[in-house]
Amino acid sequence: MNHAHTPVLHALGLCARARALTFGVPMLCEAMRTGRPPKLVLIAADVSDNTRKRLLDKCSYYHVPYQTLPFGTGELAHAVGKTSGLGAVGVADENFCRLISSAIERSALLAPDSSQDA
Repeated sequence: MNHAHTPVLHALGLCARARALTFGVPMLCEAMRTGRPPKLVLIAADVSDNTRKRLLDKCSYYHVPYQTLPFGTGELAHAVGKTSGLGAVGVADENFCRLISSAIERSALLAPDSSQDA
C-alpha cells in the first residue's frame, strides 16, 4: 500500500462507518436509476473496461460526478470493511464528498510520479 493513499482509505472507512456509502456497481446503477443517485462515485483503478464504461455512462446520463481512485478493488474493499473486491462505491453525503476529494488531491500531490521511472 502506498502511504500517500492512507488518508483516502481512512476517509472511506469513516464514510462506511457512517453508512454514507453505496457498495458495488449493481447497487450504484440501481440507486441512480431509481432517483437516489450518490453525490460522488468513486471507481477503483483496476476495474474492467466494461465496468468502467458502464459506470461512466450512468454517471454521465444522471449527471453524477465521479473520480477514479489511485488504488485497486482489494484496497477499496478492505478500506470499507468488505472481504471481496469492490469495483466502485457511491458517497451519499456532501461533506464526505469534500473530505474524500480533498484527500485524493492531497495523495496525488504526495505520491511519487511513476511516469518518470520509465
